[in-house]
Amino acid sequence: MDNERQPARQRLKADERRRQIMETAFDMLADKGFEGLRTRDVAERAGINSATLHHYFPTKEALIEGIAAHVEQLYMRDRAPERDADETTPTALGRLRQEFADVAYIWREHPRTWAVSREFMLRAPRDPAVAKVIGQLNERWRAGVERLLAEGRDAGVFRADLDPAAAAVAVVGALWGSIMLTQPTRAQFDAVCHEIETWLLGEEQQR
Repeated sequence: MDNERQPARQRLKADERRRQIMETAFDMLADKGFEGLRTRDVAERAGINSATLHHYFPTKEALIEGIAAHVEQLYMRDRAPERDADETTPTALGRLRQEFADVAYIWREHPRTWAVSREFMLRAPRDPAVAKVIGQLNERWRAGVERLLAEGRDAGVFRADLDPAAAAVAVVGALWGSIMLTQPTRAQFDAVCHEIETWLLGEEQQR
């Protein structure tokens, strides 16, 4: 009978085991921060031994990269409901407002994702491995916003003199910083978004 019952850790497929380890490490980072993130503790909570963990993540840096990949998947998955189409709203402006809504949604509905993101930001200045992964995440976000702004400028929605690359840095910094550093109320965050929108719009759209 005992031979027929295999422990759960042996029944998981490789991709499932890897995901389990990432999710366990994510939870520990949200609960205890980087100071409390120890690979042996991750292995214990996941119900595996350290050798098994190191098979999937040979170093702590590799585990950190795995957590970052998990965070990025959460950002892509946990998005605000699509806004109702409004024929009077230009497409680029609608996409910008959806960007605002997505940030607010994760902030309000998924505070642990924000907690882990904040840990990455605080750790990055003194940890090259963390700086690398958070830099990659932010760059992908920034690049997406830049494309949105460039398309909106070319369509006449945003200011004709807008520099999409510089503006994307400002937008991402304002959204990220307003939540991570100041912990605003919802009304304050909405006001930040309104100011960004006003700054980006051309005079015709502001009328």
